[in-house]
Amino acid sequence: PGEAFARMKEMNDAFRAKATDGRMFCGGTEAEVLYVAIADIAEEKLILSAGLPVRFKIYVDSKGVGACDVVSGEPLGPT
Repeated sequence: PGEAFARMKEMNDAFRAKATDGRMFCGGTEAEVLYVAIADIAEEKLILSAGLPVRFKIYVDSKGVGACDVVSGEPLGPT
């Protein structure tokens, strides 16, 4: 997890640096984000949207960090 988080931060910093012409990376979020391709969604008919709880596996490759085997998840309760 530590290596993946460091690589994710590097990937996000690189994408933020490339955002030009008034464009913002991922809508301007300051949070670190994972790449998810449509092929990485394992649950049929799952449509991703902001705030939707999901479960996934993390992978690291030459391009950065991403999520795969994405399925819907249960919302976290109060801690």
